[in-house]
Amino acid sequence: MSKGALRLRVDVTGAMAHGAMPAHGRNPVPALGQFLAAVASLEADLQRRHPAHEHLGPVYLTPTVVTAGAPAQLNVIPATASGYLDVRTIPGVAHATVVALVADLATRACRGFAGLSAAVTVLDDRPPVETPADHPVVACLAAAHAEVTGSAARYGGVPGTTDGTILARDAGLATVVYGPGGKWIAHQADEYVEISDVETCARVYASAALRFLKGDC
Repeated sequence: MSKGALRLRVDVTGAMAHGAMPAHGRNPVPALGQFLAAVASLEADLQRRHPAHEHLGPVYLTPTVVTAGAPAQLNVIPATASGYLDVRTIPGVAHATVVALVADLATRACRGFAGLSAAVTVLDDRPPVETPADHPVVACLAAAHAEVTGSAARYGGVPGTTDGTILARDAGLATVVYGPGGKWIAHQADEYVEISDVETCARVYASAALRFLKGDC
């Protein structure tokens, strides 16, 4: 199983002006700052309404990128300021509801400033995936893992999302996440995978495929 992923861009639009004459413009940066500060409260509210999943953990709303203006134009009030959110969801959390809550939060952040507007764009929308432990795909993989490694499989969840999410959503396929490497070092400069882990997983994949095709799970 894996968390859902909802990637959002929030644009706050005002009016460009010379930095020496701020009264002639509508600066979107302070409003975006208020929005980003309020995201933590929205995250906490969603976590209260949706308790942490046994294997996937809590819902997260994480600001990851902020853009506005350019250093070469330090003396210019930008017309638009944008913030990007990486939202990670668990079963039971409706993505449409999250989008609506984020949009409302952005709109309210603009109310204290004249001439500003906010818009939310959904960049990616992948629902969480929860495959039952007794599904043949999972059972075959667990049996293959025990055969190859000599240890019983441990069940858990992936804090991120995978291409399996798309296969489950668009093709209705049952998926299970299994592979080499440590998930806690993903997307870091020193991310790595041990060759021995790759070899072990290759043997597990082959055994699981044979078991599944033979119905021996």
